[in-house]
Amino acid sequence: FLFLGLNLMSGSLGDLAQTKAFENFLISAGKHPILGLLIGTVASALIQSSSAAIGILQEIYTTGAIPLIVAIAIVFGSNIGTTITSVIASIKANTEGKKVAFLHVIVSALSSLLFFIFIKPYTNLIISVSKLFSINHTNSMLTIALSHIILNIIAVLIMFWFTKQLVWLANFFIKSKEEIISQKVI
Repeated sequence: FLFLGLNLMSGSLGDLAQTKAFENFLISAGKHPILGLLIGTVASALIQSSSAAIGILQEIYTTGAIPLIVAIAIVFGSNIGTTITSVIASIKANTEGKKVAFLHVIVSALSSLLFFIFIKPYTNLIISVSKLFSINHTNSMLTIALSHIILNIIAVLIMFWFTKQLVWLANFFIKSKEEIISQKVI
């Protein structure tokens, strides 16, 4: 059903891309990629799925209505916004589940914000990798997928070296009821 929905939306997205308001918004977002980051975060949080948000983004990108740098900023935002699902799931979870959700938010937010700082070189990296695989980076869905995959692979490779620090952080901020009680007693 996801692909059917995306297919139905693609026709509407072409019409949206032709409106003057949407064009002005994209011009503004092209000058300020932080808007793309915010759009991706909010969109993924609202639909609770980075996959669906990125699928919609791919459809918009293939129309040529959005520059690659903005699309990549939206991918970064989607990476942050999708953590809302784990936060919601952790509400009724035990302490360990809350720690996992906390780490999901921290790792996704840190990696996305770190990559956002280097968005221009990262965009150039995606263009180079796209060319390496003979992908037309100017309007291909694969370019967007590639930017998402590379983001997550590099983020895991970076965060791997900080596992102990991340675990310490989770343990520091998320305490079990027993730990809270014992701290109050002492």
